Amino acid sequence: MKNGITYKDLNLSLGEVISIEELEIRQRPNHHGELHLSAVLNDEPEEAAFYEMPETVTVNYREEGKEKILFKGIIADSSMKRVGNRREVKLTAYDATWILDTKRKTRSFQNTSRTTHSVLAEIMEAYPGCICMKNIPDEPIGQIWFQYEETDWEFLARFVSAYSDKLYADATYQSARFQAGLSAASIDVDWEQNPYRMGKDLERYDYLSKNGFSELIPQQFVEYYIESYELYTLGSRVSYKGASWYIGSLRRTLKEGLLVCTYELRQKQAMLATRKYNRRITGISVDGKTAQINRDKVRVTLNGDMTREQGTYWFPFSTVAASSDGSGWYSMPEEGDSIRVYFPTKDEKEAYVITKHDSHMPAAPGGSLSGGASGGGGGSNASGGGGAPGGGGSSSGGGSSSGGGGGFAGGTGAGGGAAAAGGALAAGAAAAALAAAGEGAEKKEDPMDDPSKRNIFTKDGNVVQMVPSGVILSAGEASVTMYKTGNINFIAPAGITINAGKQLSINGERINLSAGTVLELKNNAGSDIKMLPQSISLKAKEIYEN
Repeated sequence: MKNGITYKDLNLSLGEVISIEELEIRQRPNHHGELHLSAVLNDEPEEAAFYEMPETVTVNYREEGKEKILFKGIIADSSMKRVGNRREVKLTAYDATWILDTKRKTRSFQNTSRTTHSVLAEIMEAYPGCICMKNIPDEPIGQIWFQYEETDWEFLARFVSAYSDKLYADATYQSARFQAGLSAASIDVDWEQNPYRMGKDLERYDYLSKNGFSELIPQQFVEYYIESYELYTLGSRVSYKGASWYIGSLRRTLKEGLLVCTYELRQKQAMLATRKYNRRITGISVDGKTAQINRDKVRVTLNGDMTREQGTYWFPFSTVAASSDGSGWYSMPEEGDSIRVYFPTKDEKEAYVITKHDSHMPAAPGGSLSGGASGGGGGSNASGGGGAPGGGGSSSGGGSSSGGGGGFAGGTGAGGGAAAAGGALAAGAAAAALAAAGEGAEKKEDPMDDPSKRNIFTKDGNVVQMVPSGVILSAGEASVTMYKTGNINFIAPAGITINAGKQLSINGERINLSAGTVLELKNNAGSDIKMLPQSISLKAKEIYEN
């Protein structure tokens, strides 16, 4: 081994050192470099000085007249005790990559066409001066990635694991520096005369071969432990005994006043990583809003998402029932609707969108049920239980009948002045019937206040209500109410048109037709019956009178 660094070549940023009692630096993949230090300082600080101890520590060494960094990091734990007239300081510190591992964040990367390197670059924007060496393929990410309650370091380790790789921190820089994946660059070393020991990590082989890497063989898990005075970083590729190896872990300690580095050398196959998952997302739902809808998929913006890029991933939407041939219940949300993205497993690729109801606020007193069936004077009505003449209906050929403000109405009455009131009577009867059953069409109520009701609403005012007394279909001011008693009520202020291609049959024990001024029946053959306020006109080729 070459001449190494002695304790005399070391100095601490904490002050002048009389002696270093203990120094150990450990580094391994996906972890921050650790420093464990015990040193006796030359001066005799007061206890107050301990409270002013800096948050960072640097261990420097001198080589060829230049001072270089052996370890720079953030103090995680420290203590001080009296040793005679001096003070002994003990501390534990982590390298500067620790700053990526202190704050949990939530954000999504929804654009599946963006590249891996662009994701790494976006994350590193929060850490000016820090360096991430990108050694994974720069290719489209191909899936949604969701960083949920993870630190950036946790997420990066998980992200890189998708490429069977790991993070490798470098503790010898002023700021955070690490490799995302192993570097292909090789370093020549002269270790042929260095002491070493060998081993074979069959436990690692067994784990990897059963978790996605079945092509591995035990010989690829031979490992060397080399002692050297030379300084190399974690994850470095070296040539040793005619083969390529990677520094899988390292340990630096003071032995008899010399800094000795122990490097664990592994083949690349033994450095492979299994896929990591964020188990925190299992079973959680994240609130958001729909941004776009296409068939049975939606794009969403998520509440609290700190990424620049939202609403680009097509999430499946969970419908009530559906089958592979497209049959079933199809009811999609609308743009701007509140939704939840549900993560049923630890894999974010399996996320889908579900409905969200807890944003609904009950209507204030005096409000009305949106889109509910409502009556109105002059509305066209039809009731299957017998009725009075309505108003203003006209007939046209081709099997169609249209009413311009009247139509079929339930109730009683006949012709003349009573006819004008037919529509209003029918509307009042419909409202009264629902009110008697406790589901008034104009009842001022919250649509979610009664679990016995089944409601479907759209923002355009279309409603389907299934209530104990029957079913209500409404669109704006028009509605159809079907009662369990057998009655049906139509409300259509603008008119009702019935088209029958071959035959239209109206059967009833009693049938009443009502119109305001004119009631006309005619067919395509030219026959016509027209009832006017003061006369009745009959037109046909033949008229039979009994």
